[in-house]
Amino acid sequence: MSQEILGMVGGLVVLSAHFPLYVAIVRKTVKPSLATWSMWSVMLGATLASQIAAGKTDPWGMLAAASGTILVFILLLFYGERNWTRFDTRCLFLSALGMGAWAVSGPAVAQVAFLASLFIAGAPTVRNAWEHPKNESSLVWGIFTVGFLLTVMAVQDWSSFTIWIQPISSTVFNCLIFVLALRGHGD
Repeated sequence: MSQEILGMVGGLVVLSAHFPLYVAIVRKTVKPSLATWSMWSVMLGATLASQIAAGKTDPWGMLAAASGTILVFILLLFYGERNWTRFDTRCLFLSALGMGAWAVSGPAVAQVAFLASLFIAGAPTVRNAWEHPKNESSLVWGIFTVGFLLTVMAVQDWSSFTIWIQPISSTVFNCLIFVLALRGHGD
């Protein structure tokens, strides 16, 4: 299988991971962090827009991540818990700083700033999975992990930090949430 096709399959797997999450949110069997998904929606939407504006002709992975994430956020507004903590506000502030650095920096610094923003925005989800592992779907996070692992396998140029850092870091983050969520499903 060519690396390009592997990347497309990875994007499809990432998109498909959202569907069991949609069902779980509507059924109220999980309680994902509204803060995380709202911040991720803005960040991934901005990233998709910037990729398209820069002339990227194959933004399918980011399109899958952004559209899936935005729909999670919308569902959480209707079916989720809308509590927002001071911790969430601090994460929002730090993520905004990272997005600001992303907007004004060169490609390598921008990539690190953007990934730092994504991880900071994900902190409420890490906290949620740590404190209440049943609030997160191990199935969903496991599928995300597999999808992003496929995108790692699709990397063609390992000499460029800006190309491989996002797939690697996304795989590690999703695997972390998967492992934390598994703790709540051992009953």
